[in-house]
Amino acid sequence: AGGFSSFSVLGSYPVKLTVTSDENNQDTVYRTIRVISEQSSDSKSPNSKVYTEVSIGDPRTLDPAVAYDSASGGVLSNTYETLVFYDRDQEDKLIPILATELPSVSNGGISQDGMTYTFKIRQGVTFHDGSEMDADDVVFSINRLLVMGLGPSWMYAELLDDTDEDGDGIVDSITKIDQYTVQFQLKEAAPRFLPIMAYTAGSIVSKDWVSSKGCGVPVSGIECEAIEKEVMGTGPYTMNEDYGGRWIPDQYVFMQYYPDYWRGWSDSERQSTGISAKGFIESVFVKKNIDPTSRLLELRSGNADYVYVEPNYVDEALTYDNIAYKSPLPSMSMSQISFTHDIANVDETGAAPSSDFFANEDIRKGFCYSFDYDSFINDVVDNRGQQPRGPIPEGMLGYNPNGPQYSYDLSMAEMHFREAGVWDTGFSVDAYYNLGNDVRLGGLLLLENAIESLNPKFDIEIQGLEWPLFLDKLKTKEIPMFMLGWGADYSDPHNFAHPFLHGAEGYYPSTYLGFQYDDLDDLIMQAAAEQDPSTREQMYYEIAELEHEKALHIWAYQPTGYRLVKDWVNGWYHNMMHGTLYYTL
Repeated sequence: AGGFSSFSVLGSYPVKLTVTSDENNQDTVYRTIRVISEQSSDSKSPNSKVYTEVSIGDPRTLDPAVAYDSASGGVLSNTYETLVFYDRDQEDKLIPILATELPSVSNGGISQDGMTYTFKIRQGVTFHDGSEMDADDVVFSINRLLVMGLGPSWMYAELLDDTDEDGDGIVDSITKIDQYTVQFQLKEAAPRFLPIMAYTAGSIVSKDWVSSKGCGVPVSGIECEAIEKEVMGTGPYTMNEDYGGRWIPDQYVFMQYYPDYWRGWSDSERQSTGISAKGFIESVFVKKNIDPTSRLLELRSGNADYVYVEPNYVDEALTYDNIAYKSPLPSMSMSQISFTHDIANVDETGAAPSSDFFANEDIRKGFCYSFDYDSFINDVVDNRGQQPRGPIPEGMLGYNPNGPQYSYDLSMAEMHFREAGVWDTGFSVDAYYNLGNDVRLGGLLLLENAIESLNPKFDIEIQGLEWPLFLDKLKTKEIPMFMLGWGADYSDPHNFAHPFLHGAEGYYPSTYLGFQYDDLDDLIMQAAAEQDPSTREQMYYEIAELEHEKALHIWAYQPTGYRLVKDWVNGWYHNMMHGTLYYTL
């Protein structure tokens, strides 16, 4: 009664909408309505100790061994820490964090054959409950990641054997040398091991805390639900409720600074780590809001310090007061439309005419020729990106500037749909994106319009899902096709070729997309092991050619990055491998 205008007091209001069909089927959705000030902010932050960020995604889980999405990673990188991490804006330089030094051959941390890595663990570091971290926590953290075998574990399992021949519950590739020394034995020499250890999956969790939650013994394929909404790390921010931290799904994440953080909070302590900004952020709000206009209002009014701004809203946001704009920012990410070759629940959802609809190469090629790449880049992302040439992004070894590309060619699309035998019968397919991401919605709308214009018997239905639900349905292969993005876990072409294309059991293509090709798999692993850069580059050229022939993805664009933030926020820097670290602000 009275509509949303009845909310006149500033604040957040959860709203529930339940819809009942004539057949008495029900569905319910929840949204948060925010009432903010109409007044434009002055030149000062309304609260210099609170950093407010408004985004479109909710974390899926806060367990580092499971989390494999940017929304979850943004929280984990501020509450947990890894043994090594990136040196500010340098993607090619690592520094020790929970280790006391970066392992190398010269300091004895890496063996001469490159297969043994020894880490000396920093002493005096405490978890958010005050308990001290040591080698047992390091062994426990990486061991549970390998044993559980979920999400990001693949990149670690490629290099660390997960067998446990002595039956002590610890994989044989990890050894505790003493209370503050841990050793890892690799299957093969692989310089990418150190940047892999900088990814959030390598975060060190408290063994005692996880055990107290009933998950002290990891189980293959089983998540620890007891810690999926809590954290107990060594990072600068905590979600320990003793300090007021919490995650309210579908609404916000609230973090508070950990007073006993080992690197300290004084200006001199922070400056010793390369931080120039004085003062620090005591509280961080990461609020969810999938409405682009509402996010812009929060930025304009100063209710938010940073919001996610879609490309076609950037020009408007630049007219606001107190805006700092940084662009172009280099990007190591890719956005693509992918096909599920083994669709689940077809009879229930009517998602496609058959579960193997996209297993047909001609079907995939028909879709690839039906995407208007130029219109997408010009109109949807406002020229803030470029059409890729396969899975390897520009700026990385293996990118071929003359590599293969599909073009928007409806006559070619028609030919392939006729070859596939669907021109006369038609088809209906659901295409999915995560709610709040208007770029992905725009891309799918372009594809829908083109395909339906080809033949009145072709039908595309676009569906939006909340981020956690999207990931859940993706995992169960209930999503026939979707638009998504991939950001680098570490700076190496293997981190793109393998996740996009390698079909071994347990990896992304087989688990989520249902495809596997021996010729691609073999070439990907040969390229990963090749030591000569020029030979390796040619291998990735060949991988791109093979993928193009199989038409496994529609390569939509490689984004050009940008950032809009209130100009009173200081200390931010750009690193393509991770998001914002609030400790630097």
